[in-house]
Amino acid sequence: AQAFFLPLPGGVFPWPGGSRPGPERQALMVSRASWQLPYKANLKCKLLCCNEVPVHQKVPFIMHGYRPEPKGPCGLFRTIFSLHNETGNIWTHLLGFGYFALVLAQLCQELLLGDGEGLQWDRLWVLALVAATAFCLLCSFTYHLCNCTGQSVQECMYRMDLTGIVALIAVSYFTGIALGFRCWSGLRQFYLFYAGVVVLALAAPLMRPNIADLTRHFIFCVGLGLVPAVHFLAISATDIVELVVPYLIAMFGCYGAGAWFYIQKWPERRWPGRFDLFGHSHQVWHTFVVLAAVSWVRGSMAVQKHFSTSSC
Repeated sequence: AQAFFLPLPGGVFPWPGGSRPGPERQALMVSRASWQLPYKANLKCKLLCCNEVPVHQKVPFIMHGYRPEPKGPCGLFRTIFSLHNETGNIWTHLLGFGYFALVLAQLCQELLLGDGEGLQWDRLWVLALVAATAFCLLCSFTYHLCNCTGQSVQECMYRMDLTGIVALIAVSYFTGIALGFRCWSGLRQFYLFYAGVVVLALAAPLMRPNIADLTRHFIFCVGLGLVPAVHFLAISATDIVELVVPYLIAMFGCYGAGAWFYIQKWPERRWPGRFDLFGHSHQVWHTFVVLAAVSWVRGSMAVQKHFSTSSC
């Protein structure tokens, strides 16, 4: 595509941090294709560029598409249905929340009206996992919706988002261990204690949300789940291993792929301004989180159903 030099309205330039570049970089070189959509959206929807929003609202390498602070709750609610750089983040987890809310309602109905098949505690563990997943996605949706509000509200929603993440990881640990090691009571107790220690490490950011490298902290705690997973696969029968492995690969694979996009800030780092509205790393991360959650919930349901029809 043909390239040209074009400053933003007001003579400012969309560099991360809002600082004006030196004389040698007085204009931002972008392609017509990468500039056209965000620039038109900015004019039509009254969106802002990164130089015009508070520091707490800025996202690295996202140049345009920021919402102005809404006028009241109704104005904030209307932004759910408008186009901006948080639209994808909002809808990926809002739709995910809707899906898991329906699954939760179905499980509650089966639990209340069921014929008693299966172990009651095992079914409650799966129910807790689905509830924690829905809660996490709801917290994430709320945080991204309120990201254009004042700093105090944004910080409160950020803590709520962290709480949802911790809840999902914690219940995922406990559910997997409780279901997988039901035939080995000693190992089950040990790994439940192990999971409790990991959860305490996870809870640290709730007290110190400015902890350095928060993303890698969460990813490391999720990765610790490989320890009981590998041990379970090593001691289990072939039929249960063949049942569980595809779900484990899907879950850890989705989390790993999404984490790579999130940490690398790709593709917006490579092409600043081109993925402001759609396709930036946080939207990709959200999509992989939903896919990983679906994989783990379905896997837990499969394990619970397997043990409901077989004994140790």
